Amino acid sequence: MDHFDVAIVGSGPAGSTAAGTLASMGVSVALIDKSRFPRDKACGDLIGPRAIALLHQLGIELPHDAARVGDMYLDSPKGRRLTMEASAGITYPGHGVLIQRSKFDALLHNAALTSGASPIYERVEGVSSQNSGYQITTTERKITADIVIGADGANSQVARSFNLIDDKSALFGFALRGYIESDNDKAIISLIDQYAIDGSSRGIFPGYGWIFPSSNGVCNFGIGVGVGSEKKAASTVTKALDYYKKFLQEKGVIARDLGQEGRRLGGWLRMGASGSSLGSSKVLLVGDAAGLVNPLQGEGIFAAIDSGYRAALAIVDRPSSPLFPYALEMKERHLSYLEATATLQRLALHYPSLFSKASELLCSPWLPKVIGSSWGLFYNDLIDGAQNDSSKVVASILRSTVKALRIAEEVAA
Repeated sequence: MDHFDVAIVGSGPAGSTAAGTLASMGVSVALIDKSRFPRDKACGDLIGPRAIALLHQLGIELPHDAARVGDMYLDSPKGRRLTMEASAGITYPGHGVLIQRSKFDALLHNAALTSGASPIYERVEGVSSQNSGYQITTTERKITADIVIGADGANSQVARSFNLIDDKSALFGFALRGYIESDNDKAIISLIDQYAIDGSSRGIFPGYGWIFPSSNGVCNFGIGVGVGSEKKAASTVTKALDYYKKFLQEKGVIARDLGQEGRRLGGWLRMGASGSSLGSSKVLLVGDAAGLVNPLQGEGIFAAIDSGYRAALAIVDRPSSPLFPYALEMKERHLSYLEATATLQRLALHYPSLFSKASELLCSPWLPKVIGSSWGLFYNDLIDGAQNDSSKVVASILRSTVKALRIAEEVAA
């Protein structure tokens, strides 16, 4: 039986970051994943500004030839467009970077191994308490550890093993992406009318489509849909993606599918820190396992890397009780924003017609230009670390308003 100070289940961005940080500090780490790397994952392939800054702090540099993404465009169902202007913050650059998740995850995984983490490529069959520690049973062996980190995604087995997940109160999402031939040079987020997809009802589709700039004539495109706790509602995503591809083709944005090379891949998201906790005793949840995904646009890479890093620091600082300092960090850095914006998504799911009108207003050409940059800061969770200008002021007011909505929701409940 192998024993480690820390066993990490899942080697995505959160798990690999935690493993690399711990190993570099002399902690023995088992990094367990059912897959060898590189391996693919459903994602838009866009690494945001705050993630880039944190990776640089951790000494991990992205490929120099990776395509940069600056301004983003938000299109309403009626075709109005809001330009979300990108600008450098005080603590982060004024751009994101496009890199396929197969390459990105392999980069972080290899960095963890270089730091000294021990890779175990086996499927986890069970996790349980044992004496003063924990036992992880894989297809090939039994591993014991003093501390366990669950970095195994939205349907975390670690979280389920310790009753840290409540699917009935979760805010789930499902994303489906593919690759298409295109010379598109813009990062576009498309809000869609539900009626255009299936003729079922008026109101906004409970998600959005995206197409990001091309890399060598190839674009990542996809559809993300919010379903609350009703997972069956995700069945609409295939029809929505077919509609979105046809829409892009009619607009001349894309040329053709890439067949098997551009095969579609889907994945679940647990958003807004809902339906899961951050851990129990010496079990810590990070990244998607803790629901650390932005409910507005489904991005979770920065929170994944940051939570993995902060969990590692908490373990080194207080190995006997790491949950308390870790939870404090997450509350300050992520939970306040995620829980507030989760309220906004729940309202959008319940009142699609109202939010359809709101999207048209947001994208109205008559609104002041500052609205675009302010919405971009709020939408992408870039307020903290932004320049102290009018855009940050407006975005901060919006964030405070949404937090007030969350308080009202709690009082009503």
